[in-house]
Amino acid sequence: MVSISEGARYEALEQIRLMGVDVIHIQRRALSGDALTAARKRSPQGLSYSDAAAIRDVCSFAKRVVPVCRVFGDVQVPGEPIHSKIYGVVPGFQEVNRFHVALGAVRG
Repeated sequence: MVSISEGARYEALEQIRLMGVDVIHIQRRALSGDALTAARKRSPQGLSYSDAAAIRDVCSFAKRVVPVCRVFGDVQVPGEPIHSKIYGVVPGFQEVNRFHVALGAVRG
């Protein structure tokens, strides 16, 4: 039991280390009822690119603000389409998220 617990603890700490203890992720939440109605009144579009610019302006201590847009869609590959997550990112995404492309190319 002790070794299982220690293994789980190590794995959790490793995930935190890989994500970066100096990175803060801000994302929208799924709301319902009165909370959803109130949120739509304040910001009908949800988080936007201009929100990222405002965070950059207000949080002078932030080294980088990297907005990300994630949608689900079909990606065409030889054979048949694959339903996948598609990310729209700005320069700096790879550095902030410690993400490295294993195959292919980064276009900018």
